[in-house]
Amino acid sequence: MIEVPHSVEIIERGAFADCDTLEWISIATSVKCIGQDAFCGCINLSRIDFPVGLKEIESCAFAECNSLTDVVLPAGVVTLGSGAFYNCRLLRHLVLSQSLETIPYGVVEGCEKLKSLALPDHTRTIEDGAFSWHDYIEEVALPASVETIGEEAFFWCYDLK
Repeated sequence: MIEVPHSVEIIERGAFADCDTLEWISIATSVKCIGQDAFCGCINLSRIDFPVGLKEIESCAFAECNSLTDVVLPAGVVTLGSGAFYNCRLLRHLVLSQSLETIPYGVVEGCEKLKSLALPDHTRTIEDGAFSWHDYIEEVALPASVETIGEEAFFWCYDLK
């Protein structure tokens, strides 16, 4: 287990990438941003304690974290980068922040166990390719607030009902 100290405000790009034996990370309340690829390839990471004050998770921050099964993002996260949870093959349950207005490209691509996803109540935009090639997803609850659904947003979603 790693505990990120309160002196840290940003976990920079690739900071813990490919730490194969990392299983649990507790992130201090001072952290506002988790950088691109910060935990990419941490194949045994199964638990993340997110801080309440977290605002941004950049692209591929948790990509290929194959042991993650349940993720609940704090309510204050306003930005989620493309592919944030790319190829997290065991991810079954993802609760997105209610502050998210945009669902980025490929956010859950390759998450074979994720069968359904409820989008935040204030979602306005689903970007191009947000769920494309996610042929395992069966249900996506679209809130009434959605104004734009991008090109190929649900392309190749064979199991979508």
